[in-house]
Amino acid sequence: KGDYKTGYEKYKIYTGMRDSLINIERSKQLAEMQTKYETEKKEKQIAQLEKARYRMLAVIGIMVLLIIVAYQAYRQQQARQRQAREQAVRDAEFGERMRIAKDVHDDLGSGLSKISLTANLASHKQPADSAATDELRHIANMSKELVDNMRDLIWVLNPENTTLDNLV
Repeated sequence: KGDYKTGYEKYKIYTGMRDSLINIERSKQLAEMQTKYETEKKEKQIAQLEKARYRMLAVIGIMVLLIIVAYQAYRQQQARQRQAREQAVRDAEFGERMRIAKDVHDDLGSGLSKISLTANLASHKQPADSAATDELRHIANMSKELVDNMRDLIWVLNPENTTLDNLV
């Protein structure tokens, strides 16, 4: 149109606007890049937190497992100690029964056998129709019964005879 002055002013306005549009687009691109960077950074932090959480859960699981194993070991030790105490009681009972059975057999058994034998000998030395002979025979019979009862008592005291099968 030949109006150079107006054309030049319009050109200046155009270039200014063009530069501002380019700056706005670049600012948008920079903002997008910064957002992507921060998003990726946060995702990495979240992933690290999840890994740390899994590690913590694993550590807690191992601790619980160790506690369970320790408790089981403790219970087994207690059971072994209880069995050892019970065995010691059984052994002491066995020894005491054997001692009592031996004492009864040796002391009472021999004494009763002597009484029975002496009564029998004395009854044979007496006349057959005397009253003392009957009493001596009665003493001999009672002592024989006591010896038999003592045998039963010794058998009961013997620790090997404490089962129902041996009783039968």
